[in-house]
Amino acid sequence: MENAVTATHVTETSKFNSQEIFLNTALVWISDSNGIQRLTKILLDAGSERSYIVEDLKNSLELDHKGKEYLVVSTLEHKGKATSREKVEFLLKGTVTDHTTKVRMKHQK
Repeated sequence: MENAVTATHVTETSKFNSQEIFLNTALVWISDSNGIQRLTKILLDAGSERSYIVEDLKNSLELDHKGKEYLVVSTLEHKGKATSREKVEFLLKGTVTDHTTKVRMKHQK
């Protein structure tokens, strides 16, 4: 894999304007609950305070629950309510180097 980090192009359109947004993504190896590695594209958000994994990927990897966390997600227009998120844990490995790191995330339904 020559280019491990890529940019994904997204076009946002609203009634007021249209603009292009580039999102940082990367290809990484993720280990499932049996230690089998799968190539996965991840979205990198340096400004985020939390990391999430979609439920479909969590289920396909058969990741074990590592507890729960309650959080409130609010936007400028809507006051949020407390919701519970299950925590999961897995290993990520780069495609260019052998560096491996343990990741803890909440899964998003």
